[in-house]
Amino acid sequence: MSKNTNADSIKKVTVLGIVMNIIFCLIKATVGWIGNSQAVIADSISSIPALAAVLLCSIFPGIYYIDSIGAMIVSVFILKVAFDIMKPALGEMIDKSADQNLMSLIKEAVLSVEDVKSTHKIRSRVTSGAIFIDLHIQVDEKLSIADGHNISGRVKEKIFSLDSRIIDVLVHLEPEIAETEKVHIHHGDITQSL
Repeated sequence: MSKNTNADSIKKVTVLGIVMNIIFCLIKATVGWIGNSQAVIADSISSIPALAAVLLCSIFPGIYYIDSIGAMIVSVFILKVAFDIMKPALGEMIDKSADQNLMSLIKEAVLSVEDVKSTHKIRSRVTSGAIFIDLHIQVDEKLSIADGHNISGRVKEKIFSLDSRIIDVLVHLEPEIAETEKVHIHHGDITQSL
């Protein structure tokens, strides 16, 4: 076999390999799109710079460094996908709070409960998809403990009905205090009403 035939065979195998990889990438991207898998789609897209680098290196052997550039582009794709996969998990690990839309719905629901005068210090914690709610409500100071407990139960029912991920609600009852009786404590620039 002559050197020319060898070189032609190598080029044919390279081109065949590139064509097969392009077909495989298209199939993989389609499967990722159907399965709504961002990781599979990104994997198929990240193959494009590598294929382009191999193709350019085989056509223009003098620009051998193009393969390194292709590898750097693929590295950027990999880092982006890794970040996109880690981001939700990090939010879970550091106990992020529920989204603002849900927090607004909670406040509206609590204020719609009869005998609730106001609410504040509404806090949430999301862990492994479960939502924990902690809030303070103010009720008439002349109500009995039983009445306060009943109101607290109705508040919990309202909150649980908002989202199936809510698994615990802690309601702190406080008497409603007239504006003239509020005591203000100053902490630097922050004023907190008790």
